[in-house]
Amino acid sequence: MSSKISQKSHREEIAEAQRTNKPSGRCHYCLMISKTCKEATKSIPARGGAPKEEYIFVNAEEEFFYEQAIMKFHYSVQEEADSCLSGRWSFDDVPMKPFRTVMLIPADRMPAIMDKLKEYLTV
Repeated sequence: MSSKISQKSHREEIAEAQRTNKPSGRCHYCLMISKTCKEATKSIPARGGAPKEEYIFVNAEEEFFYEQAIMKFHYSVQEEADSCLSGRWSFDDVPMKPFRTVMLIPADRMPAIMDKLKEYLTV
């Protein structure tokens, strides 16, 4: 079967799914859950005067996804973990609280994220 025929039938399937309001298998959004931490006692003043919490991504490149997310929230996983220290550390290091950051990213923003990732990884 040629790829033209299979592409055409796939397009027809999507059109039919849209007409009948049935799932088409096309992904419109990506849901991402990242490991994040924040200092146990730190809060930063925001523009309006209210404190703004600063989250640190365990995997720094996931911040590119966060920037493009249309919906995001954090929740604590402190009950499941002792701390958010990894790698080399000393007793002078600030204790961190572990969180998970949930992000909803539109699929059409993924190419921009991938471009930033490529740039980040080649520098």
